[in-house]
Amino acid sequence: MKSSTSPQIGISIGHNASSPPVYELGAAYLQAVTIAGGIPLLLPTSLPHDSLLSLFQQCSGLLLSGGRDVDPLRYQTQPDPRAKGIDHDRDEAEILLIETALANGIPILAICRGIQILNVAMGGSLYPDVMQDHPGTQKHDFYPNLPRDAYRHTITLASGSLLQTIMNTDTIQVNSLHHQSVKVPASGLQVVGNAEDGVIEAVVAKDGKWIIGVQWHPECLPQDKHAQQLFSAFIEAAKNRQSQA
Repeated sequence: MKSSTSPQIGISIGHNASSPPVYELGAAYLQAVTIAGGIPLLLPTSLPHDSLLSLFQQCSGLLLSGGRDVDPLRYQTQPDPRAKGIDHDRDEAEILLIETALANGIPILAICRGIQILNVAMGGSLYPDVMQDHPGTQKHDFYPNLPRDAYRHTITLASGSLLQTIMNTDTIQVNSLHHQSVKVPASGLQVVGNAEDGVIEAVVAKDGKWIIGVQWHPECLPQDKHAQQLFSAFIEAAKNRQSQA
């Protein structure tokens, strides 16, 4: 049973306009937050914004989950037919959540799509398709041909960065399930992790706030000590924020 001091973590949920419409969120996100000592609170991104923010007021941390592509019109002047499953409500709602978290010192852990919308919300841009748009890039989208927990490449972490300090290592093995990626980092973000081919895989806030974006899926690696360390550090940061509220 979670103690009364366990922080609530808001997790953004994507919307699929199927018939009937459904929300989409992998169970691994909830499990990772719970195991690390947090209480997951789901944030449906198609809610009216006042209702969404009312829910988010209960949270001491924001987890931006993975999912379908960010609309290219959020960071460039032309649409791109390679973008998959654009959800305008989700883009708008997550940008609102990010702005609210930044204004209130709420820790952010942004995963896969999460690092992408974080970068866009803060003024950066993306590659709509990293393999086609970034010469020399290797394949980064291995799902569904490989399991979600399959290690696919190595990431080098910037020495002394928040992420490197949390994981206490300079290199880690990660899974890889994306075709968009960070192109130009937002001015408020520092790149602290790169794949062997140069693709940006991790960012943190330059101003020292607890903000980490990762391009892989640590929630799908429950036996990986570095993934566990990341979620534990996130929950600890949320506890600290909770104690200050």
